[in-house]
Amino acid sequence: MIKASKNLKKYLDITEISYTEFAKKIGFDLPTVSQVLAGKEEPSKTFIEQVILQTDLKFDSAFEVSE
Repeated sequence: MIKASKNLKKYLDITEISYTEFAKKIGFDLPTVSQVLAGKEEPSKTFIEQVILQTDLKFDSAFEVSE
């Protein structure tokens, strides 16, 4: 399973980007972003790609992989 890491949430805090702004920036709706950041929904490939493109974070920093 892939889930958002604490680093991604920290990035949003540091850059003072709200979940609403972030959702618009990466092209997803707010409920999806909220669910992924809360660890309740696994991110899609497109979600992951957009996070990496829009934040310049590397996959290993923005997401955690577990079995």
